[in-house]
Amino acid sequence: MGKKPERTTMTLNLPLDRARQALSGVFEGDCRVEFHPAPAGRGTEVTLYGGLRASYGELRETLRRAKQRAETGEIATGEHAAHAEALK
Repeated sequence: MGKKPERTTMTLNLPLDRARQALSGVFEGDCRVEFHPAPAGRGTEVTLYGGLRASYGELRETLRRAKQRAETGEIATGEHAAHAEALK
């Protein structure tokens, strides 16, 4: 029996059509993405399946960054947060 691809799921605070549009072309290689309406109309569940070489941590980080970009238009980083704090 071979190794199964890793997968991770997150909920985006976006309707299904906007989630698909926002994440179109973001994932490359042998990744597969599935979109489903989240329960109770709370956005869209996105499941990212990685290839056999992708680890769970890599998939989770990739999907987390894509979610941030889709919902806010930017990716929060420690460096950005520190810079913003310095400006206060």
